[in-house]
Amino acid sequence: LESKIFLREAANKETFSKTAKQFKFLLVAAHGLVNDEKSALSGLVFHPENVKNIEGEIESDVLNHFNSESSRPDEILSMEETHHLDLQADLVVLSSCESGIGKLHKGEGMMAVNRGFLVAGANNVISTLFKVYDKSSSLLTQYLFEHILENLSQKHKTNNYSEALRLAKLKLMKEANIEPKSWCGFVLIGG
Repeated sequence: LESKIFLREAANKETFSKTAKQFKFLLVAAHGLVNDEKSALSGLVFHPENVKNIEGEIESDVLNHFNSESSRPDEILSMEETHHLDLQADLVVLSSCESGIGKLHKGEGMMAVNRGFLVAGANNVISTLFKVYDKSSSLLTQYLFEHILENLSQKHKTNNYSEALRLAKLKLMKEANIEPKSWCGFVLIGG
């Protein structure tokens, strides 16, 4: 399968928005923000475009302006903005803190970043229910995609993402010094 990796400056919101619709699988490893008051403002933090900042200043700038809709930083891909991505993805993995947390709306369910990707056309989304840690999230997504790609290489070429996630979690349970609380919040939603 063709793949592209965007790191640091290349991992910006504009690049993601332009290229995301081209792929069957998307993995977004980013900082997640939840706005309890206005769930549409919850989002994923991408690298700022055309900004050179030392590490830490970017995050503090984003957090300082996060609750103000009028001064929302451009590097945040909000739930509201994800609705317009026009995705063809069969699976989106949001390896970010609290990407499945939002405001519960009666009759609608949880309004969170993960839902925005479903509205945009993704068939399935793996997201998180609480804060997750980089090392364990990286291992989990590595194991997850190993199972998915192994399954694709077999004759039937269909995926059971639920089973792949389960197997990835079982493999993580065998890792030394990685607590389940650092990765067990990953859940699958979709068709």
